[in-house]
Amino acid sequence: METPNNQTTNLFIQTPSPLLRQNYFNGCNEFSNHTPSSLNLAYTELPISPDILQQEEKKVAIKRKFNPFVFAEALRELKEEENLESSKKYRTDFPFLEKTLSKRLLYDDESLMDSSGCKKRRSKDLEGVRKVSKDMIDEFFMSSSFVTDEIDEFFTSSSIPKPVKDKTTDLRNQFTTSFAHILSKEYFDRTTFENRYIFTQKKLSNEIYFDSEFVNKEKIGEGEFSEAFKCAVEKTRNLCIVKKSKLPFKGPLDRQDRLEEVNIHYKAGSHKNIVELTSAWEQRGYLYLQIELCETGRQETFSEEEIWQVISDIKSAFIYMHGKSIVHLDVKPENILIKKTNAQNIYKLADFGCATLLPPRKWFDKDGDRRYISNDALNGTYSPGADWFSLGITVIELATLRQMEGNGDIYQRLRRGDFSDYKDQLLTYSEKLKKAIKVMLSPNHKGRYVDSSFGI
Repeated sequence: METPNNQTTNLFIQTPSPLLRQNYFNGCNEFSNHTPSSLNLAYTELPISPDILQQEEKKVAIKRKFNPFVFAEALRELKEEENLESSKKYRTDFPFLEKTLSKRLLYDDESLMDSSGCKKRRSKDLEGVRKVSKDMIDEFFMSSSFVTDEIDEFFTSSSIPKPVKDKTTDLRNQFTTSFAHILSKEYFDRTTFENRYIFTQKKLSNEIYFDSEFVNKEKIGEGEFSEAFKCAVEKTRNLCIVKKSKLPFKGPLDRQDRLEEVNIHYKAGSHKNIVELTSAWEQRGYLYLQIELCETGRQETFSEEEIWQVISDIKSAFIYMHGKSIVHLDVKPENILIKKTNAQNIYKLADFGCATLLPPRKWFDKDGDRRYISNDALNGTYSPGADWFSLGITVIELATLRQMEGNGDIYQRLRRGDFSDYKDQLLTYSEKLKKAIKVMLSPNHKGRYVDSSFGI
């Protein structure tokens, strides 16, 4: 059935009231004959004040609210009719002019602010009846090839693609891929810790991404869980470091846990004293992180001036990330890197593998290197003070060049704020530095902070 001026109809957006059908659809008297009264009840008529009707006498004066319960019941009646040839027939029973909608009174109804208003109303209402009517409504709308763009968008589209299993590899599970699955900041914004889906919007080659996109690889170090390579991006020849996990994911939960390092690093953001995360990806169960090129923070000796520079730079990183409710929980010499410039060295905090947001998620149980971690953090009390304690232990190691212990009497005395075992090695350093160390090793985690009184 065609509307006046041969304009195209839109399906189930609004139905003209019986009072106005003659005015808008002359010659369409068959309309009421095709439409069961129960289906008309799917819309509840809401009257407009007489003043507005007088001002807008040439415009539509009836607003309706979609009722999905009545709508679903009406569909059942339609399907039971023997003469029902197709659902397409009944679509013509609900003609609607876009021109008519544009003339409607929109002053008090948010759901009609644009041509998709009724769709928005349906989206809200269907939540309450999804279980009882979703299958019937889906079947009804998808039974014909004539489906409007708005209906397509509402019922079949999604801003996030559906997760799919990778079928191109012998690693047939839900947590590994043969291709490089890019882990961008937007990816973590769109997913949650419990649902880190694998998307295939832009599926890459099964070729190892690290081999195809990076050249001149040189292994420069490794830790307990990962190894680091100095290399160059093939397209730009820019130097960088790629950190690769040593072992593949053990399962979905292990993958979720390890991807948090990337998520927290992205949340930390850009800061001159935090190593920049350029990109990250996963492939065949291995996690890769591309970071800016820096050098290790260890060296043969540290002057007091250099130690104060370390404290100052890492303090700047602490203030920034603690302000975002992020604690690192693995501050140690190996995770403090140096960016050399013409003016001076810049010390940067790296490796967010043990980091967490405050308050931590349920069942969070990551601990950094035991030699540097505080007792309160080991016992599950996570706070910025844990990072300050680790920095205090790090400063002692940089100043004395003595390897820290992971247990024993000296270990326990340090947790009580007693570093007298290092008294002889600290003789050449100022009392101000010793006082700063004592503050950072305070047994009370709330009292650990090197403020501006120390000149930094």
